[in-house]
Amino acid sequence: MKRRYIVLSTSIILLLICVSSAVYWGIYNVLPYSAIKPFRITPQILENKYHRIIEPHKYEQFRRNDFTFLTSDSLLIHGWFIQPHCKPKGTILILHGIASNKELMLPNVSTLLVDSFNVVLYDSRAHGESGGEYCTLGYYEKNDVSKCIDKIIEILGDSCAPFGIIGNSMGAAITLQAMAQEKRIVCGVSESSFADLHETMCDYLEQMIHVRWNWITTPAFARSEEIAHFHICDVSPENSACSITQPVLLIHGDADEKINIRYAHRIFDNLHSPKEFYTVHNAGHENLRVMGGEEYTRRIHEFFGKWMVR
Repeated sequence: MKRRYIVLSTSIILLLICVSSAVYWGIYNVLPYSAIKPFRITPQILENKYHRIIEPHKYEQFRRNDFTFLTSDSLLIHGWFIQPHCKPKGTILILHGIASNKELMLPNVSTLLVDSFNVVLYDSRAHGESGGEYCTLGYYEKNDVSKCIDKIIEILGDSCAPFGIIGNSMGAAITLQAMAQEKRIVCGVSESSFADLHETMCDYLEQMIHVRWNWITTPAFARSEEIAHFHICDVSPENSACSITQPVLLIHGDADEKINIRYAHRIFDNLHSPKEFYTVHNAGHENLRVMGGEEYTRRIHEFFGKWMVR
């Protein structure tokens, strides 16, 4: 009996050690990478893995040009600028979300070109064909926006101004952080942005592991910061909103399953510049354009038409 008890106790102890080791390994080697090292989607992956081909030549009626620029930390970013045939009214940057790329944003281009704007798309750092191993959801990326504007002015001259910007999800968070410091951007559209990165990472981890424990998130986030050399608490679009002086259109779906619409309302409350809030009813995180339909297109058309004035 005693021998059986010892064997059982030993087995339980070994099981606890194994479980603890697995949890420790996950906290320090899996969870920290979940936000900062997204799956990299390239045109080849779109075609080979997802059997989805979004071909730039479909937009060949417009003048598309490849360009690259270097970030402040010497990463090479790949992008396109697309020009309408008529004289442009200005230039609008389109920023994609996490684990996306510039190709996936092409369906959003046509309306802006028809409205006679230059359109700029680029793969954010650690995405698509651009350099970098880690993304920081705006900590460094907001500065990349300024570098992109510098490059477009170098290519097209001062005639490419004024500059507007539109971003989706991660791109929306970058949009708000960039607008707070880059005043060459005269207006911006934010779609489905989170309000605070720390809070949103807690939300995402809770969705992954179905619990919300600080003893898991605190060391995991500290490791993320160590790996990508940034500070999570400094990535806060709702705080950035307080410093934005340009007009902003916030768009969010009331059925967003990833980032609750209440976060967009918090951002909106912190904006003290001209602002609009457009709720897309029954829209989730990734189908605003589809669910919004003509109303979605009209809102963006009218917003840029009103504020993109030389």
